Amino acid sequence: MENKKVIVAVSGGPDSMYLLNYLLENNFVPIVAHVNYNFRPESIDEKKYIEEYCKLKNIKIYIKDVKEKDLEKYSHLKNKQSMARELRYDFFKEVSTKEKVSYIYIGHHKDDFIETAIMQSRRSNDYFFYGIQEETKLKGMIIRRPLLNLFKDEIVKFLKENNIKYFIDKTNNEPIYERNKIRIELKNKTQKEKDKIYYEFKKKNDSMKKEQKVFECIYQEFIDSKYSWNYFDSINPSFKNKVIYKFLIDSKDRININKNKIDSLLIFLENKRGNKEYRLMKNTFILIKSSRIIILSK
Repeated sequence: MENKKVIVAVSGGPDSMYLLNYLLENNFVPIVAHVNYNFRPESIDEKKYIEEYCKLKNIKIYIKDVKEKDLEKYSHLKNKQSMARELRYDFFKEVSTKEKVSYIYIGHHKDDFIETAIMQSRRSNDYFFYGIQEETKLKGMIIRRPLLNLFKDEIVKFLKENNIKYFIDKTNNEPIYERNKIRIELKNKTQKEKDKIYYEFKKKNDSMKKEQKVFECIYQEFIDSKYSWNYFDSINPSFKNKVIYKFLIDSKDRININKNKIDSLLIFLENKRGNKEYRLMKNTFILIKSSRIIILSK
């Protein structure tokens, strides 16, 4: 029987407050992990509320108060969103190690799935899976997302009906990031229209499952070869762009990727230009060194 002790990411927003209650109702033993980025004045109130809620429910809680030195550590990343994500998952890893708990529960929902799938489809056609998977592995942790069958409106309705307080981050609706722009686009669509988009991407994912298994074997062999250029050169051309895409996605540098970058990077690698470097983003390069493909941060 699976251990019911799990770590749950709680921001104080509706998704995470719903998830926390879902876990309690299903007899899990949640350990709350909260990151206070100090990006907004409201974050202090959110932290206090989560602390009080956990005390009331007798839930163990870990809090990461982000300081200037933390931001400096992640300053090499391309934007504030990437910085926050990497910092957050590193904190989850610390809690996971301390508590000896591998399972991390995240409150991603159906709207998040659709937003991610649209964003991916606009960036590239080199995905084997569009949207967000129910279970993934990261930094030795197992990430689970049990709310992907629920729309945000359904979550908010439940919280209101059950008098569960939550906070809204107003910056999520400001058109400053690609995801926020997509979220605003979807706001005018009905649940039926969004469901149609959702099932179109699900259908696309199902059709690619067989090809994905082949790719996973190839990519694992690429890892086992320690990212050998000779192995990469032997890969079927139809998979090369996908191998490079995943190689960049898996990089700790959280590199901004688009189709044009992948295409030009493939040309660079296939020409095997000695120790010359291809600039991926500021202070981050890819090159072939000692017959291995490596990412170098300076």
